[in-house]
Amino acid sequence: MKNRLKNNTKIKLISLLSALVLWLYVMTVEDPVETRTFSDIPVTITNMSVLEERGLTIYPKEELLADISIRANLSSLRPINRDNIYIYGRLDDPKEGKNVVYLQANLPERVNKYDIKPNVITLDLEKVVNEKRSISVDVEGEPKINIDNIETNKKTVDVSGPRTLVNKVTSIKATLDASDKYKDFSTKLKLVPVDANGDAVKGVKLDDNFVVATVKFLQEKVVPVKLVFDDSVSNQSNLENYSINPKDITIEGKKEALDNINGINTKPITANDLKNNNSIDVALDIPKDIKIKNKISSIKLNINKNITSEFLISKSDIEIVSKESETGKEVDLSKIPENIKITVSYSDEIKDLSQKDIQLYIDMADTSQGEGKYPIKYKSKYDFKDVQIEPKIVEI
Repeated sequence: MKNRLKNNTKIKLISLLSALVLWLYVMTVEDPVETRTFSDIPVTITNMSVLEERGLTIYPKEELLADISIRANLSSLRPINRDNIYIYGRLDDPKEGKNVVYLQANLPERVNKYDIKPNVITLDLEKVVNEKRSISVDVEGEPKINIDNIETNKKTVDVSGPRTLVNKVTSIKATLDASDKYKDFSTKLKLVPVDANGDAVKGVKLDDNFVVATVKFLQEKVVPVKLVFDDSVSNQSNLENYSINPKDITIEGKKEALDNINGINTKPITANDLKNNNSIDVALDIPKDIKIKNKISSIKLNINKNITSEFLISKSDIEIVSKESETGKEVDLSKIPENIKITVSYSDEIKDLSQKDIQLYIDMADTSQGEGKYPIKYKSKYDFKDVQIEPKIVEI
C-alpha cells in the first residue's frame, strides 16, 4: 500500500514537470498572438500651439478619451499598460467650427496591430475673445445701509475665453462683508464673473482676480425737528400749543452736507390739518443727499387744546409777604377789592383745576410800581399758558 502511494507521488511530480516544460516551450518557441483592450486612454492633440496662434480654443471643453485594442505576441503584450500607451491626433488647418481629427497610437515595438475606437473624433473650435466688463460690489452684513460710498481701484477688468462663455458674462461681482464694520476701511475682494442670473461663469479668465475696495460710511448728526405752518394757521409763533415726538432726529450724510443743516423742517401744516384733531402725523421735508436714521419719515404732532377758567379769590386768601424788617407789622388791605378775578389758560393735560390750585400773594418788598403800590402775583404747581389778574396793581 505504501509503495503505491509513493509511486503515485512520483507520477504527479513527473506530470507537473512535463506541464512546466510544455508551457516554457510554448512561451519561448511558439509565443502565441493575443488581443488586449485598454479603455479610456487620454487623447493628446499635438499641435495645440497652432490653436493659440490662430486665437482658437476647444469649446465646449471635453475630456478626450479613446479605447484601444492591441493584437500582438504575448511576450510583447506583457509590458504594455495604460502608462505607456500614447494616443494622439493632429488638427490640420484648424478653423472655427467643427474639425475632424484622425487618431493614431505610439506603442512599444513588436506590436503587430492595434484598433482605436473611435479612430476619428470631431472637435468644436471657437474664437477666443477679450472684452471688458464692469465691476459691481455686492454688500453683505447689517451696517450696509450706513455705507456712503465704495470706491474700487479699477472699474473694469478684461474677460477672455471662448466667445460663447464671454458673451454670458454680464458683470464682474465682488462681495464685500460689512459685518461689524462702522468706520471707513479698505479691503481686497475676489472677483467672480457672473451671468444675468448672478451665477458664476466658469471657463473664462480675468486679467486681474482681485480688486481693492475703499469703503466710506455716512456721518451722523442729531438735529431738532422744526414745525412749519402755512399762512392759514394763525398764532404760528405760539409753539407751546404743540408738542412733537420725536423732538430730535439723527440724520446721516456726507460731512459737508451735514455741516449746513441745523434742523429738519416738516412739510407745511395747514389749518385744516389741525382742525378737530388732537394728534396728526406730519411728514418731514428731508433734504437731498440726507438720510434719516431708522428710516423715520414723519413725526407725531400733538395739539394741546387750551382751556380757560376764571376764579374769584377773596382778598382774605391773599398771602402777604412782608419785608424782613417789617415782619409782624399789621398791613392795611382796605383799598383792595373784596374779590380778585384771575383768568388762567392752560393745556387740556391739566385735569380738574380748582381755585385751591392757585395762591395769590403780594410781595411787600417789590416796589417796582412806586410807593404804596404793589403787583398781585400768583404761584401754582401747574404751568399755565396765560394768567390775567384783575386788578393787577393794588394800593396798600
